[in-house]
Amino acid sequence: TNLTLHSQIHAYEEIPAGSYVLISVKDEGTGLPSENKKRIFDAILHQQKMGMSGSGLGLAVVYGVIHDHSGFLDVVSDDGKGAEFRLYLQQAEHQAIIHD
Repeated sequence: TNLTLHSQIHAYEEIPAGSYVLISVKDEGTGLPSENKKRIFDAILHQQKMGMSGSGLGLAVVYGVIHDHSGFLDVVSDDGKGAEFRLYLQQAEHQAIIHD
């Protein structure tokens, strides 16, 4: 979704006024307890469960990639009500033309 913020918003992080492409990813899971929401993008390793792989770095990588592209993140979640991750990417000033 194209979005123009006319003033800064106070979300998971401060998002300045500007034109963005907003990408939203939601789930209907258990949500995030408020004490975990503050550290959701920390690069911490989680204990592995039998038959499961991964390092627990997924959201830390997302955070890094979004910020490497001058973007911002917001997390909206309540314990027991799922979570929504909002990615704000700055709109390009020029339109790309792709030829096949």
